[in-house]
Amino acid sequence: GAQIIKQGDMGDYFYVIGAGEVVFKVDGNDVGTAGAGKTFGELALLYQAPRAASCIAKTECGLFRLDQEHFRRILAQQAEDQTHDAVKVLKKVPYFKELDDAYLNKIACNLTITSFKDGEVVARKGEDVKKFFIIKQGQVRLTDTETGGSDYKDLTFGAGQFFGDAAIVDNIPARGTLTAVGDVMTLSLNRETFQRVVGDDIKH
Repeated sequence: GAQIIKQGDMGDYFYVIGAGEVVFKVDGNDVGTAGAGKTFGELALLYQAPRAASCIAKTECGLFRLDQEHFRRILAQQAEDQTHDAVKVLKKVPYFKELDDAYLNKIACNLTITSFKDGEVVARKGEDVKKFFIIKQGQVRLTDTETGGSDYKDLTFGAGQFFGDAAIVDNIPARGTLTAVGDVMTLSLNRETFQRVVGDDIKH
């Protein structure tokens, strides 16, 4: 019965439920519940917005909480680590090897997260993909590859590897079919964003 968060108040903490169950109410109406391992309260901290719902202990609860300063510091550190990891991968891409760290950081900061389910086709052979991908989690299999009149063996790309660089630099269609193996998370960059960030400074 204890009120953890009151609808309309400004956010001060992000919560993780360690034990028990919490009920969410909007304008006095139940809109859902959550149990151990679930979280709530992050949106108000991210956007400095009033609480969208009241959160009330449905049973005896044990909660972990994190204040806004530490919450944002952790998010900032995660973003910095992700950018650093992306730059390390970008330095391995032949097309980008002549770019300095300032450009690589610009590219890394413009990467967006794209997810694919097991068996989902990331790109089909001959399609105009116009995207560069860094695999953050999972694997992607390249099949039916053909270039210069020759066929090539199937390849599997794993975490930290990349593909599609020719698509955004030279506008080359996919030379094979790319399929997710298991659930896959990638960092991607489209051709338009790449051109806006780097312009004509790319060295072939």
